[in-house]
Amino acid sequence: MKSKLQKLIEEATVDCYGEDEQFSGWACTLEDQIKCPQACTASKNAAKLLKISETKGGRSINAMVEIGGKRLLVPIESIELKDKCQNNWILAYKEWL
Repeated sequence: MKSKLQKLIEEATVDCYGEDEQFSGWACTLEDQIKCPQACTASKNAAKLLKISETKGGRSINAMVEIGGKRLLVPIESIELKDKCQNNWILAYKEWL
């Protein structure tokens, strides 16, 4: 039986051929499934997730977060959302990586 995370991985990468398309699939899925702005934790700091975006070249997905009034661009896999259902998408992405 497939795990919950494995099912999310398959949903995010369905009809994607090759790693480049899979990264794009992940970027679209994360943008669709994770609401912005929302509270999160980044590097053990309380933060606010402002935006999710694919990097130029499409080899990683970043999160724009605000911590203490400063905006930072961090890898999406380095944040944790308080909403467990939405956070499962990040956990699935981390497992896929």
